[in-house]
Amino acid sequence: MENVNQRIAWLISEKYDGNRSKFAREVGITPAYAAQIYSGERIPSDRTISDISRECGVNRVWLETGVGEPFQPKDKREELKAVFADVLSGRQSEKNAFIEAVAQLPDDVFPVLVKSW
Repeated sequence: MENVNQRIAWLISEKYDGNRSKFAREVGITPAYAAQIYSGERIPSDRTISDISRECGVNRVWLETGVGEPFQPKDKREELKAVFADVLSGRQSEKNAFIEAVAQLPDDVFPVLVKSW
């Protein structure tokens, strides 16, 4: 990815499954502007880059230069928030089903589970 537009296009594809309207809503820009950035027709302003970095959790240095990792590493608390937000979203997955099953266990089972790790 050679330029900021290509990195934003990658971000839209990866994080928003290519949905430019959803990306635009989250960042606070018009869908038309998002499409122009995506296609390379317009270069995003510094403010838009800052908004994308903040709202999408993207490393601003990577967004502007391509140096470093796209996403800031999350601490354990942030990772847990993301996992439980996914569970609460109602999406069906084996991981979500497992977490829901564990959540229904009685409290006296947890010491036994922890010992077996």
